[in-house]
Amino acid sequence: MGFKITQNENDLFLVLSGDFIRCETNREVSYLTRQLNKIRQNKIILKEENIGKWDSSLPTILYLLLKKLPNTQFDTSHLSVGLRKLLDLSFSVDRKPKKKNTTQLDFLTHLGDIALSIRKSIGKGCFFLLQVLKSFNRWFHNKAVMQGRDFLFALENCGPKAVGIVSLISFMVGLILAFVGALQLKSFGAQIYVASL
Repeated sequence: MGFKITQNENDLFLVLSGDFIRCETNREVSYLTRQLNKIRQNKIILKEENIGKWDSSLPTILYLLLKKLPNTQFDTSHLSVGLRKLLDLSFSVDRKPKKKNTTQLDFLTHLGDIALSIRKSIGKGCFFLLQVLKSFNRWFHNKAVMQGRDFLFALENCGPKAVGIVSLISFMVGLILAFVGALQLKSFGAQIYVASL
């Protein structure tokens, strides 16, 4: 693994060679930043030369390097397609989304918002109940969309096949209630009532 800085008359190259597996990203980035700051070039060409295996540490190093040198222009056209796509993807994501402007509402406006949200929730609940009643009506008049076989299959999955997981969850909830209840009842000397609880 290695980064090599070479320079010709016009361009400065940062050459990547070898394997990049589990690299120490912070150490590498700080070393490269120091070296590149000494040279003070406005444009750096990233280039691959006999690169072997690499994991996510290589794109991380390049991403952090590009972030630490914002005034330097990096040419990534000489990198492999996969590495270039990862770098483009890392810069396309907005890491710090804008905060929503939260304005303080007066009491009546806040109360109106609560009332509107309650009305909307009640409307959704009523719509759901209406759909359920329509489905039962279709089933009662033998016009159901669901076939009887499918209904029995779903009923079996929700019934006998669910006994195991429901029993386990009930047992665990009982243990939690007994534990919490024992701690509370201990202060009154009423630990004998844990079983009743």
